[in-house]
Amino acid sequence: MTPEISNHIPICYETDDVKVSLTIEFGKAKNAKDYPDAIVRTKFDIPYDIEKHIIDNQKHAYCLLAEEGAFSLKITEVKVESKTNLVKRKIHNGYVLYNYGITVVLDINKEPEYNSGIGFMPSNDIERDGVPWIVHNNKILCIDQNGNAMFQWSTARALEKGVKPTPEQVLMGVEERHENSGMIYITIQPMYTEETNVEEEQQVTRGISRGFSLEEPTRGLTPSHAARVGYGSRAETKSKSVTPIPIINSRYILPVRIRNIGETSPDTICAKDIKSAMRVEELQKKTGVIPDY
Repeated sequence: MTPEISNHIPICYETDDVKVSLTIEFGKAKNAKDYPDAIVRTKFDIPYDIEKHIIDNQKHAYCLLAEEGAFSLKITEVKVESKTNLVKRKIHNGYVLYNYGITVVLDINKEPEYNSGIGFMPSNDIERDGVPWIVHNNKILCIDQNGNAMFQWSTARALEKGVKPTPEQVLMGVEERHENSGMIYITIQPMYTEETNVEEEQQVTRGISRGFSLEEPTRGLTPSHAARVGYGSRAETKSKSVTPIPIINSRYILPVRIRNIGETSPDTICAKDIKSAMRVEELQKKTGVIPDY
């Protein structure tokens, strides 16, 4: 069946306690080595196309068609609504307001597993660069790395099936192609943060919409190549520390497979793990350009 093509993934679901909706987009990011400012390097004007496939008895499966190099994740139209009308609680000298939203974190090549219905950290053996971001209702998040992470996310052309990486490729963090090559997993955890107000308010306006409009997807199939995903240049994104309170049994994990479009280059940095990314970074520092003579 021909997949549907769109430039975003709408997420909409509800649990016993909350209604959740948001929109996900991806786009090309700039290399942090040349653009250290996070706002500049993560901004994109044209989102990447995303294929939606129907597999295994009506399951939706998504494939991101991305160029080689660093990529950005954009979260918009976040709306988390309490079904129990829990918006504030009174305290002796005022009230505590609950600010709803989500936490977002991206893992590569291996799906995170959680033992608890409210935990933020995976229980399985998984390497995660950084911590989740917090996105409150009606706010926008555009990122190319997890919170407090060391490196940008990056993608590059995968090796052909059965082909072993050369010693030089191994040194650069290139991996042998496997079933999870090119996979990313985005964990959405509905939550709220608490804001203490000393004086009691007169009225609370919730201001939460119950839906959003989406463009109709077009149909088609873009030629693409199997990809791998990993870490690119070292980067830094400023963030402030806020303590989120997770809403029980409301977590959602979105798996997305990346395939590459456009040209490929052996110079694209895409290391399979943090150790390899640090080794590539060190090699770059020791590599120079011969001056003209």
